[in-house]
Amino acid sequence: MKSVGIIAEYNPLHSGHLYQIAKARELTGADYTIICMSGNFVQRGEPAIMDKWTRARVVLDSSPDERNNADLVIELPTVYACNRAEIFAMGAVRTLAGLGVSHISFGCETHNFEGLVEIAETMLSEKARVNELIDTFMKEGISRAKANQMAVANILGEDAAVLLEGPNNILSIEYLKNIIALRNEGVVIEAVPVQRYVSGINESNSILGFAGSTEIRRLIHKKTFDEAAKYMPGKVCLALSEGGLPKERVDKACATAFELLRNDITRVFAGELTNLYCIGEGLENKLKKEIVFAKSTDDLVDRLTSKRYTASSIRRILVYILIGLTGKTADSLTGISREGKISEPALFARVLSAGEGGREFLRIVKKEEQATIPVITNINKFLDENRDDKLRLMAELDILAADMYNIIFGRDMYDYSDKVITPHIEI
Repeated sequence: MKSVGIIAEYNPLHSGHLYQIAKARELTGADYTIICMSGNFVQRGEPAIMDKWTRARVVLDSSPDERNNADLVIELPTVYACNRAEIFAMGAVRTLAGLGVSHISFGCETHNFEGLVEIAETMLSEKARVNELIDTFMKEGISRAKANQMAVANILGEDAAVLLEGPNNILSIEYLKNIIALRNEGVVIEAVPVQRYVSGINESNSILGFAGSTEIRRLIHKKTFDEAAKYMPGKVCLALSEGGLPKERVDKACATAFELLRNDITRVFAGELTNLYCIGEGLENKLKKEIVFAKSTDDLVDRLTSKRYTASSIRRILVYILIGLTGKTADSLTGISREGKISEPALFARVLSAGEGGREFLRIVKKEEQATIPVITNINKFLDENRDDKLRLMAELDILAADMYNIIFGRDMYDYSDKVITPHIEI
């Protein structure tokens, strides 16, 4: 059985994503396409423009060629989905590996796939040296992402380091590191790169009909929905339009999120903020100072962004504040602390949606005992029966994140609860 896994956010799903799914299936000859998708909060530290259940549903039947639709969508847990590239990739690749996929496909900005592999292999074989260089650069007040690029330049040269300027290239290298590490552990997964039609997430090409997710969200926010709609499947446009104009809905959610942040930061002492994930080195004091002057979340992010903390890392930290994610909890679940690896990561595969092919895939996985991690189709049953404290905690964190998302978007806390909504299963 051939199956191809794709790691995605679909924030929102667009024509480029459909191209990638079709291309991955074509290149691999896969019988099943499995999507490991971020939940309600994404890697850049923002609430998704549509909730995870809606995004998981529309990807099952948005392709003009039904043979190229996704078969199964599982959730990448919040602790991985809203995290830096290294941990995001580790959680996603190892979750798909836990389901027994034979291939993993990903998009990248470059055609130089061999260069990405060389960087990934070097970062594993020279791990101690790479980490030492990263630590040295970060002590100079440089962000982890920039320090990572400088470490690669130091070892492999500037030509190699240039590849780390593309956000999808960065993720690709992290995916490759985990695929190579798994191979060394005896788990063989083939990497299948797909080069993007537009070179960056902030770009669009109206002639080819492709635009990055960031550019589409910008069009929704700054221009007209009709212009953004040119780059998305019709079913995604319909889903985005439910409940009124998406711009107004997102603007209201951003305002609500900022009021919650202002309350959460104001009501605790600076020292208490250091218990939360990734807060330290004086950032707690800066948060307390700037929240008094900030007029919006964007304004607060601008005030806190520095050489040490990128805008994305600040946005992720603000999500940690909203959901109360402590460093102790995050380190325990991911198995990675600031000092390095401390334990094995907590992993499960929670089903969000499944088509006919997805149901068949799950039957085969169960029959052949192919999965090495729990597969969750009923979250309440899982919480009642599971006895693994880490997995329970990770599931509860996802439920909490969904609750916070519902509060931000003004949705009914019961009707849209993660304990009430069930996976979308196509019969």
